[in-house]
Amino acid sequence: MLCKTILVLCFSLVTSPGYAQYPGLGYTQRTKPYAGWTTIVKGDNNTVGMAGATIALPNSIAATEGNPAGFSMFLGGLGAQVNSNNLNDPRTTRGNADMEEYQGGVGTSDPPWGYGITYYSTSTEYVDSSQVSVRELRASVARLIGKGASIGVSLEYVKALREFGTSNYNGGTLSFQIGGLYKLTDHWIVGASFSPETDIGPAGPEAPNFYGFNQAVKVPSLTSLGLGFVPNRFFKLGASLIMAGAVSDTALLSDQNIAYGQKINLQPRIGASCVLAEFQSFKVELAMGSYYEESRVEGTANRFHGTFGLDMNPYFINTGIGTDIASGYTNWSASIGIDLVRTARTFGIIPKDTVPPYDGFFPPPLVPSADGLPDGFTLGVEKTTAPPTVKDVKNIVAGIPDKMVEKFGTAQQQQEVRKAQSVSVKKSKNKKKKKRAIRNLKQEGPVNEVL
Repeated sequence: MLCKTILVLCFSLVTSPGYAQYPGLGYTQRTKPYAGWTTIVKGDNNTVGMAGATIALPNSIAATEGNPAGFSMFLGGLGAQVNSNNLNDPRTTRGNADMEEYQGGVGTSDPPWGYGITYYSTSTEYVDSSQVSVRELRASVARLIGKGASIGVSLEYVKALREFGTSNYNGGTLSFQIGGLYKLTDHWIVGASFSPETDIGPAGPEAPNFYGFNQAVKVPSLTSLGLGFVPNRFFKLGASLIMAGAVSDTALLSDQNIAYGQKINLQPRIGASCVLAEFQSFKVELAMGSYYEESRVEGTANRFHGTFGLDMNPYFINTGIGTDIASGYTNWSASIGIDLVRTARTFGIIPKDTVPPYDGFFPPPLVPSADGLPDGFTLGVEKTTAPPTVKDVKNIVAGIPDKMVEKFGTAQQQQEVRKAQSVSVKKSKNKKKKKRAIRNLKQEGPVNEVL
């Protein structure tokens, strides 16, 4: 018996390829590719709170991840955003650490055009010190078509990260996304978007002592439809349906015997957002929603999710929380930041918003009004208070250096600025604007003798 045991051990040593099982992974050789998309909702507090039901309401950097047409129709002026979500899902995470997902970028809208440069981390599987994740860098352009439609296109660099201990195996490829928006009425809108399946192949040499770890990462095709209702700037309601395509032969990082993403999934989402209070220096907005997650992990149950988001904006501070809760899953985010535009308005560096605040609690959510809504969404709709034109914005930006001197400069610097302003007013040929400018200068102090 002893001789037989020794012979078996010797045979095992001779025939073993020499690969050890890595901590947290239930295998020693990888033979299947990875899935590169997750069914969970990510984004800023408002987008998470609305359960990601924003395919027809892409009004922020986070929301335009689902539909680039929002850059021309919903993104008013200049927008910038950085978000972080902390996720904990035992289906794709092993160990104590949460997964962190990021979104961020800048966008600008000058109807009929809109543009954006954005970054999204779209999925992560984490097992101890190993992970497989997907990151996307996008350049987007969108254009209004007439007064009720928009089309947008994103060119994407999709990067797959495969990290095994201290070794990194990263590769990338190009892809795209196309999206559209169409207004059914002044306040009802539909949206749609599509991105094809993207495969990111192996990169670099094999991981030491772990054959096959450097497999391809397959991102499924995504087809999305959405419906939105926006009666005014205080309320919005959205519903979306996301269809993720099937990818072949993919499996979990933690256990390659469990299929992951090998079937088509449908995910309905619904959410609403409502302003609870709006004053000159304070705003509160609440978002709530729900979505049904068809699991892409073999052998696990589907889940209903409840979502919540709260944003509070005192003066020029942005702060808030967002959460997404389901059975065995949590996603939360907390944010605090500074709104540069509101900061400049607070200190009088740029003019105040042309739309006066509601100045109270619980603004009427269903009373139709175009005031305060983005120009791209309200072309052809009458507004009580007209927003600044592109020319107005350019003049405001050009005048910022002088305003900075007026607020924070020395007495001599302020006098030089006022002298230059006086000369400019004198040369003005528009009598009405000239009279108004002289009145403003007199309010600020003694007018230069050149007038």
